[in-house]
Amino acid sequence: MAKTVNFRVGRGRTREARKAFSSHGLLAAMDLVGMTDDEKRAALAKHAHAAGAQQDPSAKESAGDVPPSQSRVEREHGAEQVQHESQYLTADHPDAYVDFPTPADKLARWRQYHTMGPEPFICARCKGYGGHNLVVNAYPLPAGVEDTPENRHKYCHLSSSCMQCAGWGYVTDRRDAVCAHEFDQGTSVGHCLKDYTCQKPGCGRVIAIDSSD
Repeated sequence: MAKTVNFRVGRGRTREARKAFSSHGLLAAMDLVGMTDDEKRAALAKHAHAAGAQQDPSAKESAGDVPPSQSRVEREHGAEQVQHESQYLTADHPDAYVDFPTPADKLARWRQYHTMGPEPFICARCKGYGGHNLVVNAYPLPAGVEDTPENRHKYCHLSSSCMQCAGWGYVTDRRDAVCAHEFDQGTSVGHCLKDYTCQKPGCGRVIAIDSSD
């Protein structure tokens, strides 16, 4: 016959038991039953230390559980992710547009969502792709998902979006069609408002970004 522990959860609990119940759950509180005051204090200190180490990875690191040389990304995602970050593809790499929607596909999508206004210009930065692959086959295809270029693009490849056209591949301002902008660090012109100027010779395009909520 299993032993039954009768633990009161009302106002009659000791301060140590209430603390354990609220901080570490009923199991930790039940562990205090039958202990002396000194044993209770030692047990609570042990639970508090364990809980703090779980919540704060730096506590584990200082205790030697995590090598100090490991970065936050390594702790959270593993060394493979760090390796990926150091091997991101550039836009001129042969695999940068593997399984990516073509500029024609992007234009069709633009027209689907922009039913009014003039025809757009192709983006000078991404050449109509709206972005490029950073890592090909970074993730496995989910179970039951058909292996198609569209699904590989959606699920498998780690990709970026073009900052100049916000991923559309096309722009409405001709200046964004003739220059792949390289903006400066910005000039503050107001509270949370900055002007950014393209540094390319002959351009000088200025955009304003408001970082307030």
